[in-house]
Amino acid sequence: MALKKLILIPSLVLAMATAFTGCSLFPTEDPGITPPIRTVGPSVSYQTYTIKKGDVIDEVRNATATVINPITYDCFFTLKDYRFKEYPYKSGDSVVAGNLVAVADTATIEGNIKETEYLLKGYELDMQRLKSTGGDPYAIEKLQLDIDYNNGKLQGYRSQLNGSSISAPAAGMITYLDMTLKSGDMITPDKTLVRISDISQVYIEYRVEAANASKYKIGMPVVIRQNSKEYAGEVIMTPEALPEGSTETTQKIKIVFKEIPPGGGFVSTGLTVNIVFDKRVGVVIVPKNMVAIDPTTKVETVMTLDGENKVQKVITTGLKSGLYYEVLSGLTVGDIIIVPNL
Repeated sequence: MALKKLILIPSLVLAMATAFTGCSLFPTEDPGITPPIRTVGPSVSYQTYTIKKGDVIDEVRNATATVINPITYDCFFTLKDYRFKEYPYKSGDSVVAGNLVAVADTATIEGNIKETEYLLKGYELDMQRLKSTGGDPYAIEKLQLDIDYNNGKLQGYRSQLNGSSISAPAAGMITYLDMTLKSGDMITPDKTLVRISDISQVYIEYRVEAANASKYKIGMPVVIRQNSKEYAGEVIMTPEALPEGSTETTQKIKIVFKEIPPGGGFVSTGLTVNIVFDKRVGVVIVPKNMVAIDPTTKVETVMTLDGENKVQKVITTGLKSGLYYEVLSGLTVGDIIIVPNL
């Protein structure tokens, strides 16, 4: 009997363990339905610009122009064997006809003249003595040859002396000097050393766009810039003002200096001009790149920001410049517009 009890106990334990592990007694947990999650998207942001007041200037800025000087006089030595001495005037000085503008060293020439004049004086005295004493005719003839020869030399020296300086052929301004020459240097004949310009004829030529030609008017003020300095100028000829049948190009204007730059530097190239056609001061402005223009209707619009809403507005513009438009209607100071993606 004792053996049977030992066998039944393990069987009972196994049966109970099996019963307790069944599904009907210990069900698994139901995961249920996952509640919805509200996803917040990225907030929309814009680059904006606040409308303000400013100046609108319709102008041409830093336009390349060329100085034209139709009347100039080049001055040079025509004879050789001169040594340079000095320029009595500097570049930019005004001269009148007859003023000396370049001088050669004449010390040697003047010495030769004095020496020859001394020899001639002696020959002439000898001639007087021979003639008064009834001298040998052959001696008189030989002496006359010496006199004639030295008179020729004297004339040549005096011609050299007369050609040892350059005189201004007309009134004007010295606009060029050959500064490579130093005192004592040999002068090259026919090489321009001095240039004189008739400044009353100097003008600036500037090529304009045909579409804008009508904007240029005679008398319009011009700012001329050269070498970081500014000078006043004035328009004296426009494409519209050209006489009928003129051979001049219709795409150029002429400008004159109203003040002369020191040293006559205006006769070179490399200058620019600024010309103001119109100007509005202290008006409502909008950057031109923020204005959309319908290609068909030409209606101008901007995209404004009203709170979080985008609102397209029709505007009317006035004077236009390279950067800004004058706003006549549709926008006021403080309005916020959306910067377009350029």
